[in-house]
Amino acid sequence: MKYILQKGYIRTCTNYSRVLLEKNFNVQVITSAKHDDREGLFQNMRGYIDIVKEQKGWPHNLNPEEIERLYNINELRYIVCVKNPFSWFHSVSKTGPSMHRPDPSNPWPIIEKFNKRYKGWMGIIQEMGDSSCVIRHEDLITRFNETMQAIHTQFGLEANQGGYVNEKRNVLGQSKGKKRIGNTLFGQKFNDKQMPLKSNGEPVYDVETVNRIRTEIDWDVMEFYGYGEYNKKHHQLYGDI
Repeated sequence: MKYILQKGYIRTCTNYSRVLLEKNFNVQVITSAKHDDREGLFQNMRGYIDIVKEQKGWPHNLNPEEIERLYNINELRYIVCVKNPFSWFHSVSKTGPSMHRPDPSNPWPIIEKFNKRYKGWMGIIQEMGDSSCVIRHEDLITRFNETMQAIHTQFGLEANQGGYVNEKRNVLGQSKGKKRIGNTLFGQKFNDKQMPLKSNGEPVYDVETVNRIRTEIDWDVMEFYGYGEYNKKHHQLYGDI
């Protein structure tokens, strides 16, 4: 059994990736403080591991001493889940009432929370090296087998069956640690750059909104996660629709 510690802000494929990893491999995904909410923003690995121990590897109820042992012998694995900032902003703006949902009258401060979290989580990838990886939502959607194979190989995981099994239905937020799968097929529309579209195929965003999101996003952070190509104008992201 391998244990994978997960980070990722709301609506960035944390629940989806957990379902996929635990379905396809002999692993348990630890979601303690995955959003950096009540515990404060990520500062360093030692503080993170202490939180994981306090929460007993939520939701898997692990012995804190075993968590410490696995950390000390470098047997834990780490993932940071992320989505391109335009699709993420669209998705988080549609969530139900919560501490995360942007204020419709002034939605922009939520982007600063996104920036700060992903800037902090860069430290996990930098410090933990090959024991860590970034899981991009777009890669799971457009390059599923290749992405699963890369994680499989890098982390040395034991497969549960031959071939990788995807989840085509909507994966819902966990409830009391339990995974939940919806009854509807995944139906969000994107263009070839994975920019969000309306149900009729038109762009979700107008030029003004794209420009404002570009202004608010920390592109140095996004470059680290492989999203530098998204720092473009509306017509470059959406084409001549």
